[in-house]
Amino acid sequence: VQLRNAPATVTRVIFRDNFEAGLQHYNTSGNAVATVDHCTFMRNGSDGNSGAITTGRSRNASGSLRVTRSVFGENYSIVASVTGDDMGFTVRESVWWGDRSFRSLSTPGDFNDSSIRGNGLLVDAENNDFRVTDRSPARFWSPGDPAGTAGAIPFDGAETGPGVHGYWYRNRTFEAQSVSDVTGDVVITAGVTVTFRPGATLRIAQGDSMDAGID
Repeated sequence: VQLRNAPATVTRVIFRDNFEAGLQHYNTSGNAVATVDHCTFMRNGSDGNSGAITTGRSRNASGSLRVTRSVFGENYSIVASVTGDDMGFTVRESVWWGDRSFRSLSTPGDFNDSSIRGNGLLVDAENNDFRVTDRSPARFWSPGDPAGTAGAIPFDGAETGPGVHGYWYRNRTFEAQSVSDVTGDVVITAGVTVTFRPGATLRIAQGDSMDAGID
């Protein structure tokens, strides 16, 4: 998808497996603003130069890109500049993993505070089922409202599957003498209670299935 010289809003679109960028925003004149909201970007930029989104502008143009509540997984980068300059852009309340983040661009000021690096815990990304599951960080900003889930597809109740990892939005009890494998980072969200019965054991695996980059 190419956006050029005109204001545009892109909402609830899946961009996947593009050789170049899934979305290209380039202004040759004026100062058009592009808004990307609740989209999913997977495995874009296999050319090794772009990524999920590319931006650029000619010398006399300006403009900006605003991204909110989107999911970025295994792209070459989140946003790359094709003209090597910082056309204004923001990425907020989004989830990313397996990406280089930003190429030929400065990291936006509030990116690290407002967005989450961590496996989006999709149902079956390899087979293009990009629904988020119940312990996905994509639900963090609106766990009680499926429509508020980051990404193109509202949360529909799909379960994450076995293993102790991900973001917990409901109470959990580890029963007495139980043994559970911790396969990745765990984030216990506000108001959630975790109870350990006597003899409950957690086994910590090597590696981190959440790819949060802080181990």
